[in-house]
Amino acid sequence: MFGTPFPFGANGRDILLLGLSGLVGLALGDAFLFKSIVILGPRVPLVLMTLSPVFSTLLAWTWLGQTLSGAMVASILVTLTGVGLVTWEGSCAENRPRQRPAEWGLAVILGVSSALVDSVGMVLSNMGMTPGMEPISANLVRVMGAAAAIGCWFRPRPGPG
Repeated sequence: MFGTPFPFGANGRDILLLGLSGLVGLALGDAFLFKSIVILGPRVPLVLMTLSPVFSTLLAWTWLGQTLSGAMVASILVTLTGVGLVTWEGSCAENRPRQRPAEWGLAVILGVSSALVDSVGMVLSNMGMTPGMEPISANLVRVMGAAAAIGCWFRPRPGPG
Protein backbone atom coordinates (compact mmCIF):
# COMPACT_ATOMS: atom_id res chain seq x y z
CA MET A 1 0.00 0.00 0.00
CA PHE A 2 2.79 2.44 0.74
CA GLY A 3 5.43 1.69 -1.93
CA THR A 4 7.80 4.47 -2.90
CA PRO A 5 7.17 8.10 -1.99
CA PHE A 6 7.08 9.16 -5.65
CA PRO A 7 5.84 7.01 -8.56
CA PHE A 8 9.17 6.96 -10.44
CA GLY A 9 7.90 4.34 -12.89
CA ALA A 10 4.94 6.44 -14.05
CA ASN A 11 4.97 8.10 -17.44
CA GLY A 12 4.59 11.83 -18.05
CA ARG A 13 0.91 11.54 -18.98
CA ASP A 14 0.05 9.86 -15.68
CA ILE A 15 2.02 12.43 -13.65
CA LEU A 16 0.29 15.24 -15.55
CA LEU A 17 -3.17 13.77 -14.93
CA LEU A 18 -2.46 13.28 -11.24
CA GLY A 19 -1.02 16.79 -10.93
CA LEU A 20 -4.07 18.26 -12.67
CA SER A 21 -6.24 16.21 -10.36
CA GLY A 22 -4.64 17.92 -7.38
CA LEU A 23 -4.89 21.36 -8.95
CA VAL A 24 -8.57 20.93 -9.78
CA GLY A 25 -9.83 18.66 -7.02
CA LEU A 26 -7.80 19.81 -4.05
CA ALA A 27 -6.79 23.44 -4.68
CA LEU A 28 -9.79 24.71 -6.61
CA GLY A 29 -12.38 22.42 -5.02
CA ASP A 30 -11.36 23.28 -1.47
CA ALA A 31 -11.18 27.00 -2.29
CA PHE A 32 -14.80 26.88 -3.49
CA LEU A 33 -15.91 24.78 -0.51
CA PHE A 34 -14.22 26.93 2.12
CA LYS A 35 -15.63 30.16 0.68
CA SER A 36 -19.10 28.60 0.71
CA ILE A 37 -18.59 27.57 4.36
CA VAL A 38 -17.49 31.11 5.28
CA ILE A 39 -20.74 32.50 3.86
CA LEU A 40 -23.22 29.82 4.99
CA GLY A 41 -21.57 27.90 7.77
CA PRO A 42 -20.83 24.19 7.32
CA ARG A 43 -24.31 22.59 7.09
CA VAL A 44 -25.47 23.39 3.56
CA PRO A 45 -22.04 23.32 1.85
CA LEU A 46 -21.30 19.88 3.28
CA VAL A 47 -24.69 18.63 2.13
CA LEU A 48 -23.89 20.02 -1.32
CA MET A 49 -20.65 17.99 -1.28
CA THR A 50 -22.80 14.85 -1.30
CA LEU A 51 -23.30 15.69 -4.98
CA SER A 52 -19.68 14.69 -5.61
CA PRO A 53 -20.45 10.94 -6.04
CA VAL A 54 -23.28 11.88 -8.41
CA PHE A 55 -20.97 14.03 -10.51
CA SER A 56 -18.21 11.39 -10.34
CA THR A 57 -20.57 8.70 -11.57
CA LEU A 58 -21.82 10.85 -14.45
CA LEU A 59 -18.29 11.90 -15.42
CA ALA A 60 -17.03 8.31 -15.31
CA TRP A 61 -19.99 7.30 -17.46
CA THR A 62 -19.26 9.99 -20.08
CA TRP A 63 -15.43 10.18 -19.97
CA LEU A 64 -14.49 6.60 -19.14
CA GLY A 65 -17.39 4.70 -20.67
CA GLN A 66 -18.43 3.11 -17.37
CA THR A 67 -21.96 1.78 -17.23
CA LEU A 68 -24.83 3.00 -15.06
CA SER A 69 -27.18 0.47 -13.51
CA GLY A 70 -30.77 1.17 -12.58
CA ALA A 71 -29.77 1.19 -8.91
CA MET A 72 -27.12 3.85 -9.63
CA VAL A 73 -29.65 6.05 -11.41
CA ALA A 74 -32.10 5.60 -8.52
CA SER A 75 -29.36 6.52 -6.03
CA ILE A 76 -28.57 9.65 -8.02
CA LEU A 77 -32.23 10.68 -7.97
CA VAL A 78 -32.50 10.10 -4.20
CA THR A 79 -29.33 12.12 -3.58
CA LEU A 80 -30.52 14.98 -5.80
CA THR A 81 -33.87 15.02 -4.00
CA GLY A 82 -32.24 15.16 -0.56
CA VAL A 83 -29.80 17.89 -1.57
CA GLY A 84 -32.63 19.86 -3.15
CA LEU A 85 -34.75 19.64 0.00
CA VAL A 86 -31.93 20.76 2.31
CA THR A 87 -30.90 23.58 -0.01
CA TRP A 88 -34.48 24.77 -0.47
CA GLU A 89 -35.11 24.65 3.28
CA GLY A 90 -31.96 26.64 3.93
CA SER A 91 -32.87 29.23 1.31
CA CYS A 92 -35.98 30.34 3.22
CA ALA A 93 -35.44 33.80 4.71
CA GLU A 94 -36.07 32.68 8.29
CA ASN A 95 -33.29 30.09 8.02
CA ARG A 96 -30.65 32.51 6.78
CA PRO A 97 -30.94 35.80 8.63
CA ARG A 98 -27.31 36.78 8.00
CA GLN A 99 -27.19 36.33 4.21
CA ARG A 100 -28.59 38.41 1.42
CA PRO A 101 -30.13 36.41 -1.46
CA ALA A 102 -27.11 37.14 -3.67
CA GLU A 103 -24.73 35.81 -1.00
CA TRP A 104 -26.85 32.70 -0.52
CA GLY A 105 -26.91 32.04 -4.26
CA LEU A 106 -23.16 32.57 -4.62
CA ALA A 107 -22.45 30.23 -1.72
CA VAL A 108 -24.69 27.50 -3.18
CA ILE A 109 -23.02 27.87 -6.59
CA LEU A 110 -19.62 27.62 -4.90
CA GLY A 111 -20.72 24.52 -2.96
CA VAL A 112 -22.02 22.78 -6.09
CA SER A 113 -18.91 23.86 -8.01
CA SER A 114 -16.76 22.38 -5.27
CA ALA A 115 -18.51 19.03 -5.62
CA LEU A 116 -18.14 19.15 -9.40
CA VAL A 117 -14.43 20.01 -9.50
CA ASP A 118 -13.77 17.46 -6.75
CA SER A 119 -15.36 14.87 -9.04
CA VAL A 120 -13.31 16.03 -12.02
CA GLY A 121 -10.22 15.61 -9.84
CA MET A 122 -11.23 12.08 -8.87
CA VAL A 123 -11.85 11.05 -12.47
CA LEU A 124 -8.49 12.56 -13.50
CA SER A 125 -6.88 10.56 -10.68
CA ASN A 126 -8.55 7.42 -11.95
CA MET A 127 -7.20 8.12 -15.43
CA GLY A 128 -3.68 8.80 -14.11
CA MET A 129 -3.33 5.83 -11.79
CA THR A 130 -1.82 2.97 -13.71
CA PRO A 131 -1.99 -0.64 -12.50
CA GLY A 132 0.64 -1.22 -9.86
CA MET A 133 0.95 2.45 -8.86
CA GLU A 134 0.83 2.83 -5.12
CA PRO A 135 -2.04 5.06 -3.91
CA ILE A 136 0.19 6.99 -1.50
CA SER A 137 2.57 7.82 -4.38
CA ALA A 138 -0.32 9.00 -6.56
CA ASN A 139 -1.56 11.10 -3.65
CA LEU A 140 1.85 12.77 -3.33
CA VAL A 141 1.65 13.87 -6.97
CA ARG A 142 -1.89 15.22 -6.38
CA VAL A 143 -0.74 17.18 -3.34
CA MET A 144 2.24 18.54 -5.29
CA GLY A 145 -0.13 19.71 -8.05
CA ALA A 146 -2.35 21.43 -5.49
CA ALA A 147 0.63 23.00 -3.71
CA ALA A 148 1.98 24.33 -7.02
CA ALA A 149 -1.41 25.88 -7.85
CA ILE A 150 -1.72 27.48 -4.42
CA GLY A 151 1.88 28.67 -4.62
CA CYS A 152 1.18 30.40 -7.94
CA TRP A 153 -1.88 32.07 -6.43
CA PHE A 154 0.09 33.45 -3.50
CA ARG A 155 3.25 34.30 -5.41
CA PRO A 156 4.80 37.68 -4.57
CA ARG A 157 3.18 40.42 -6.59
CA PRO A 158 4.64 43.82 -7.31
CA GLY A 159 3.22 46.58 -5.15
CA PRO A 160 1.91 49.91 -6.37
CA GLY A 161 4.35 52.44 -7.71
